[in-house]
Amino acid sequence: MMGSGETVGAAGRVTGRWSWLLLSLVVLAGLVLRIWFGSWDLNQGRFWDERYSLLNILSVYQTGELKPVNAYYPSPVFNLPPAALLRASEATHQRTGDRRFQVLDQRDRARPVTYRLCRGLQAIYGAAAIVFVFLAGRAAFSTPVGLLSAVIVAFAPWPIHASGYLKPDSLLLMTIALALHASLAAFGRPTIGRYLWAGLTIALAMSSKLTGGMIALSLVAATLLGGWRDRRRWALLVAAGAASAVSFVLLNPYWMHYFRYLQGLKRDYAYRAELHDSSRLAMPGEVFGFVTGEYLHGFLLGALGLIGLALLAVTVVASRLGVDRLERARRGMLVAFPAIYTAVYIAQTPYFKANNFLPLVPFTSISIAWMLVSGWCWVVGRWPVPRRRALGMVLFSLLTLWLASRGYLYVYRSYTPTTFDVALDFLERRLRPPHARLVFRESWRPPDPPCSRVGEKFGRGLAAAVAADRLDELTATELERSDGMIFFEHRLASESSDFYRRQVDRWPGHRVRIFEAESFRHRGPTVVAVLNRPKPVGPIIDLEPRSCGQGCLAMDLPTDPDSGESFNLYLYLTHAILGPAGEAPRAQLGERVMDLVPVAGQRNGNLYLTPRFVLDGSVTEMRLIRESVFGDGLLKAQLFRWTFEAGHVTGP
Repeated sequence: MMGSGETVGAAGRVTGRWSWLLLSLVVLAGLVLRIWFGSWDLNQGRFWDERYSLLNILSVYQTGELKPVNAYYPSPVFNLPPAALLRASEATHQRTGDRRFQVLDQRDRARPVTYRLCRGLQAIYGAAAIVFVFLAGRAAFSTPVGLLSAVIVAFAPWPIHASGYLKPDSLLLMTIALALHASLAAFGRPTIGRYLWAGLTIALAMSSKLTGGMIALSLVAATLLGGWRDRRRWALLVAAGAASAVSFVLLNPYWMHYFRYLQGLKRDYAYRAELHDSSRLAMPGEVFGFVTGEYLHGFLLGALGLIGLALLAVTVVASRLGVDRLERARRGMLVAFPAIYTAVYIAQTPYFKANNFLPLVPFTSISIAWMLVSGWCWVVGRWPVPRRRALGMVLFSLLTLWLASRGYLYVYRSYTPTTFDVALDFLERRLRPPHARLVFRESWRPPDPPCSRVGEKFGRGLAAAVAADRLDELTATELERSDGMIFFEHRLASESSDFYRRQVDRWPGHRVRIFEAESFRHRGPTVVAVLNRPKPVGPIIDLEPRSCGQGCLAMDLPTDPDSGESFNLYLYLTHAILGPAGEAPRAQLGERVMDLVPVAGQRNGNLYLTPRFVLDGSVTEMRLIRESVFGDGLLKAQLFRWTFEAGHVTGP
């Protein structure tokens, strides 16, 4: 084991002062990225699960009671700190009258300061996780390994994402890293105080999420591998377990409810696994894809980290490799948790959910750092490398800059809308009401992370933006019955320029906007947005579906439509109707068969639109058809009527 000021083989010397200075810079940069990621869309619409967190946090804030009002994220360890921040903010509002500190509005809805404080706290947890990963990596191997581990965690997109929204994932990542370091420290210097502290940190991890309690596996594995006949270590382990159990009960007065909540979550995962046709056989591949995915370590580093864990496991099992017993035990602490955690998760559910595997990040990051530092030591130990200490620092700096660029680009792409996003926003602000609106846009797939700033939120989940390779491949009827269109600006100078010019020239200037890339405002290609804006007519008509045979539902349509009117249907299909495969039916109007346009996913189903159509009285019903039988469930169908300005076609 090497201290913070010791020489690391041929890798050079890192003094304690320099290590903490470098760590401070990394933590500061990681904190800035996390705060930036959580600083926009300070409302309930950005992250769906934040509404469940807020239910318990606001209950503590308003009543002072720790008893959870919602089964999701019920622990006081998670709920009490943000509730205390909200109390302080509201007290500031009461004293100063400054509405920027007001927590709730007149309707008891969370104001922006609520999200700013709660997400900011998660960012602090994320920054603390960087420190604890450094300490764990240093305790397990060396200061360079600890520093490199911290850099990897600081700038990996998934930990940044977890630290930018109001869920306990960031707290769990922090407490897992803290418990790992405490366990390594307790095993390295086995005193009653260190073991009791390790037990408390395990209780904190379990209080973050119940699955966090599995970090105790590291300390158990070390005791088994470090000398299972050592009675003193077993006594210390029992003391740590007792301290952990007592601490968990004290920190969670309503802990007996948690296991019932866990059973409810297990049923929910079973339902989702059936819905997505998930399989336990596919789970190892999902975990591999998570670790090597672009939003965690990337393929090269992720694969290196998994290879590193496998090599550590080999050195633990194979005693003939020359690794002493205590070192094997320390390495076993790094292998036991990720291996057993993954196996238990797969045994419990076939449903893969990426954030549930964030607890693996400290272990994979330390493994990557160990492999890289070991590789560097192997190289300089066999070949004369001039100025190897300086070269090592240069390579460390280059790797840090590369990893930092990944984190920066992730946040920048999450924060900065594309030109298509702002064009959709332009159309949406002029389409009121937003229900059942239909916009056509040309396809462009940027390397976007989840939760981009505007993206899929067009129409607040009430309207649809349909992507097409080229708008000139669509029919004039489809385009002229739409609410708007977006296409690449360079089309105006292409071979199809006449078609695109007609779309622009037939409207006055305020209906047409061009959006170009601007740093920190828009990114992407220059696009043109054209607003058609048909007008809704009369009340919305609720339709009653009826069975019309196997795989068929029918809905009656108006028999005396007004001339010049157009129609479309807004459908809510539950998962029971869609079936396990999520198979959406097709709409049939007389001889015309139309694909449904997906609008938004809901917890219990999906929203769809039909393309717009006209009626002449000869067709009196709309059918939903597919080959398989419709399941039982609710179907909401609404008919919208529209009129178009002069110049629109009214043909079929």
